[in-house]
Order: sequence, then C-alpha cells, then structure tokens
Amino acid sequence: MRRLLNSRGAFLLVAALLWLGLDAGRSWNGHRAYRAPASMWHHASSADVAWPPGVDVPSDAPLGRRVFVQRCAVCHGQDGRGAGPAAPSMRPRPRDLTTGELKVRSTPAGTPPSDEDLTRTIRHGLRNSAMPYFSDLLSEEELRAVVGYVNGLSGSDAAPPSAKVDVPLAPAFTLETVAQGRAAYARLQCGVCHGAEGGLRRRFEGVDGQEVIAPDLRQPWTFRGGSEPEQVWLRLTTGMLPGPMPSYADASSPEERWALVGYLRSIALPAPWEAGGKLAGLGREPDLRLRGDYLSRAQICQLCHTTASPAGVYNADALRLAGGVRVDAYPHSTQVTRNLTEARKRSEDELMAIIRDGRMPDRQVSVWAMTWSLFHAMTDDDARALARYLRSLSPIPREIPDVVHYGVVETLLRKVLLGLPEVFPTRLVYSDGDSSGLESAAPVERALSVAQWVVGVLALLRFLLPLRGERRDARAWALTLGLAGGAVGLVYGGWVVYQLPALEGVPPEQVEAATVGGLPPVDPGRVRTPEEKVLAERGRYLFNVASCVMCHGPRGDGGAMMSWRPFGTLYARNLTSHPDLGLAKWTDAEIARAIRSGISRDGRALHWQGMPWDMFSNFEEEDVRALVTYLRMLPPVGLKVNAPVPPAPTDCGTYSLFLLPVNQPPGCHD
Repeated sequence: MRRLLNSRGAFLLVAALLWLGLDAGRSWNGHRAYRAPASMWHHASSADVAWPPGVDVPSDAPLGRRVFVQRCAVCHGQDGRGAGPAAPSMRPRPRDLTTGELKVRSTPAGTPPSDEDLTRTIRHGLRNSAMPYFSDLLSEEELRAVVGYVNGLSGSDAAPPSAKVDVPLAPAFTLETVAQGRAAYARLQCGVCHGAEGGLRRRFEGVDGQEVIAPDLRQPWTFRGGSEPEQVWLRLTTGMLPGPMPSYADASSPEERWALVGYLRSIALPAPWEAGGKLAGLGREPDLRLRGDYLSRAQICQLCHTTASPAGVYNADALRLAGGVRVDAYPHSTQVTRNLTEARKRSEDELMAIIRDGRMPDRQVSVWAMTWSLFHAMTDDDARALARYLRSLSPIPREIPDVVHYGVVETLLRKVLLGLPEVFPTRLVYSDGDSSGLESAAPVERALSVAQWVVGVLALLRFLLPLRGERRDARAWALTLGLAGGAVGLVYGGWVVYQLPALEGVPPEQVEAATVGGLPPVDPGRVRTPEEKVLAERGRYLFNVASCVMCHGPRGDGGAMMSWRPFGTLYARNLTSHPDLGLAKWTDAEIARAIRSGISRDGRALHWQGMPWDMFSNFEEEDVRALVTYLRMLPPVGLKVNAPVPPAPTDCGTYSLFLLPVNQPPGCHD
C-alpha cells in the first residue's frame, strides 16, 4: 500500500481501473433495472386479439361474423359486449350490442331498434364519436350480413318497420313557436342537465360506471344522432337510452316537442368553421377541471401512465394514470412512469412546471422519459387545467421505483455517436405489465456514483500532492495545476454531455426548438376566412401538444418505425399535402375517420398502439376539424413511407418506437 501511495503513476492507474469498474457496475445496474414487471394484467379479450383484425377468422365463417370481427370487434369486443381491446380509452365506451339497445333510433322507448336504425348507424356513423361511417367500405350484402349478426348477439328480433315513430311535419319556426319551445324547455326541466341557457355540461355516471357529459345544446354539430330537425325531434321522442336522456313522448305533445326543436335552433351558435363561429368546445371550457379531464383523455397521457396487457389493452378501469410503465430511453435513462393519481401532493404551479418545462423540485426530467418539450407550447390555461384535474383524482397508492441511468463511459460514447446536442435515442421502449412495487435500482446507482466521486477526488488529490522528497518549481506547479484544471474541465464537459438534453440551466425553449423545431406555421396564403385561420392555428397547437410530432416529425412527413409482435412493424405515415405520398387525395371525412376511429382511407385498420386513435376518439368535433385543417396546410414532402408489415417472430417482444432514421428495416434491431 505504501509503495502504491508513493508511486503517483501506479496510484492513478489503480484509481482509473477502480473508477472504470464502478462505472461498469452502473451500466450493469442500469441494464438490469426493472426488466421484468412486478405483475402482468390480462384483459378478458386479450387472447382474442389478432392483427390485422379478422386474420384468424376462417374464410368459410358466416359473412356477418367475418365483417364484425374485421370492422367492429376492436371496439365492441369479439362477444359484442363493448369491451374490445381499444375500448378502455374511449368515452363513452362502445355500445354493449348484446342488450339490443341503440341510443339513436326511430322506434319508441322500451322497444327494440329497427334494422333500418342499425343500418343507418353503420352506414353513416355517429357524429362527434369514435363510431365511423362504413358507407364506402361495406357493400349492401356486407351491411345486411353484419346487421343480422349484430341482431343475433342480442338474441332478439329487430323491430318491424311498422314500429317506426311517425314524425309529423315540422311547423314553421316563428317567434311564437320559439317562445312555446322556451316554455317547454323550462317545464320539462331540461335545464337541470343542460343549464338555463343550454350550455351546462353536467356530468353523470353512466350505466357502465363511466362518466357521461351532457352536450352543450348550443352546439348542434356535436349531436351524435345528427342536428337535422327531424332527428332532434326523434331524440326528444324516443330518448337516448340507456343513458340519462329520457323520452318525452308521454310528458309532452308532438307539437310541443317541435316547438322545443325550434327553441334549440334559436339558441344554436354558428359552428367554428362557419361565418362568425368561435371555438367553444371542451378544449376551451371555462371550468378548468372539466377541461383538464378532456385534455387528459384526448391526448396521450394514458399511453405512458396506464399499464397495459401483453396485447396492448390498457388497464384503465383499475389503474388509469396510476403509472407503472417501464420506459427505456437508452442511453438516457430507464424509469417507471409516475403515479399521476397522487398529483395532489404537489401544487398546481409545481405540476405546471413539470408538464411544460420538465422541472421537478429535485431534478430535471429527461425529455425522452417525459416528452415535456412537446407540452412546452401548452397555454397557461391548458397546463393549469391538466394540473387541476390531476389534483382532483382519487389517489391509488402505489410504489414507483426511481429513475436509473447507465454508466458514464457508455452514456458518453452513445450520446456522442447519436449526435450532440439533441442526442436522439435509437429507440424508446415501453413495457407491458406493471412495474410498480419493484425494488428500486436507484440506491445502487447512487452508491456506485458516490464511490466514483470519492475515487476521483482521491486521485486528484494524489496527483496534486508532491511525492516524499519531491520538489516542484514554479513550472512544475504550473504544469501540475494545468493538468488538474484540464482534468476538472474534462469532467465538467463530460457531465454536461451526460445530462443532455435535460441539462439544468438550458432554457426549455431551446430544448423545445431542438425537438420540435421546424413545425410549419399556418400559411396565410392558404387561409380563406378568419374562422379557418383560427381552426388552423388550433390544429397546429394540437399537432404539437397532442404529440403527433413525436412520430410524424415536425414537418409531418412521418417514417418513424414501431415494432411489436402484437401488431408487427408499422410506420408513421406521411401527413403532408403531397399529391401522391401524403394526404392530398384524402377527403376531410377520411382524415377525420383515421384520427378518431383508426380506419385508413383504404379501409385498413390502424392499431391503437401504433396510432393512438382510441385516445384521439375523445377529441370533440371542432378539434378534429382543426387538426384536419392544419394537416391540409402542411407543405408537401416527398417522403415515401414504408408499408406496414404483419406480425412476425422478428418483431420486438416489447413495444419499441424507432425515431431516427426513418423507414428502418422491419423487425427488431438496434
């Protein structure tokens, strides 16, 4: 030992080897951390999920069964009970088709719907909801077959055509009619749910235990059954059961209901895309808690903060937003997502700083573990709305293990190879199963890190202290101190690179620019009306904060690859206005259907874990239209995106998102 202390070179060599050994231990600890979940949740329909839908149905199966599995089961489930694999994110949940009930129908309350009602719903869809239209995808034969199959699920016959409610001719809507309708609105106590002026969004618990929000009656474009006067009269007459909207057939006369229709028409606002229209949906709701609820469901909070089954089905009924998902952003860190149901432990201002700036009181959050750089553009009201909503959640007690990192040498080498300063990771990995309750690997990392610092400080001191009998002149001391200063500078530079891009002191705007820079502004030359400009600006905002940028890139040209055995290899498509490779040939309705219902223009089903349409289904009509408006204005980019590849054994066993480069070969690789 004395010989070692007396030999500066030997001491520094041993110290370096010891430091590297401790660093290797940190890498080993980082790679092994949280690799196996604490528990695995299996959804009742997980075993029935095959991709693409219907690939497991025999070709000789009845046509109605084949159509149902291919087009309907992802939402309604194989058994039709409304618990399909994509259903947990949706509000309202898909209809339980075994009950034989439809909310939008033409038959009296308490009677079955007609075949015509079901056909109309399948053919045209339901407005402002995830239920898409299939008029361009199903032939008349397929429509009849799937209607018959759905009727068979309930075990009851459809109502005959003669049972249809006769809709009397609409009267002329005069000032007198409107006054009568206003009186009917008060007498029938419509204001209890919808408010005295029709704009109250009262919340109810639905028959499935999920929250139901009464619509704003001043926004007829949100009426799921349609805003045509005849359809509104039918909703008042037949009700929308099962649900809080009752039938008024026995409580009012047909004439009084027509007067009520006239009153509702009189209070209707112009739609945001019409002359004089303004954005007034849940995304602009003055009640910030209600707005935060909407934002948390329509954006992708659930994707990271709710555990999923091996088939990608979210455990949203029991553990929504309760964290527990392992996220590996190599070489930055591995962490288990936080439990947002315990957000009340923090103030609104603290939560807003975390959401938009990644600033926690004790550390800076990695932008790849929590994509706060995408949320940095969030308005004060939206950030506060999310914070307020999260603070209102009932806590679900869970132990979330701490974030862990890899060794210094491995991290620095990988980050330099990835390209400074953005250091995009090779891929992001999101585990299925629940990793809460695992023993934290952070204490081991901290102990190894402290040991490294001790070794480093001792080596520095030993380098600075002269050996016994050694005399240093001014030049020797200058050289010694210069080398020591250089070593300290090198350590500091390494620390900076080690922290990138989540380096404290770097303005959040700079991090945002590195990850979101290039998001095209709204082109004034392509805006025809003031209302369209407002819609487009809203769409640009949502394209960013709803995390579309994450997969499709700031320019919207896509190409990012996703690989996972449940869905195969997928590529984020080109969303620009390119005439052949983008969305130029798509109709607005086709784009909206893809966003909210996961159906591509050619009828191909989009996996909810590849394109999170299950969450986007919660977007209100005005926000979907805003996104479509902005996508129409994206400058064309001539990137041909690879076609999806069906599931194969070479796909990743854990959900992996490959960010760069685009159009990588299918399957799992580094």
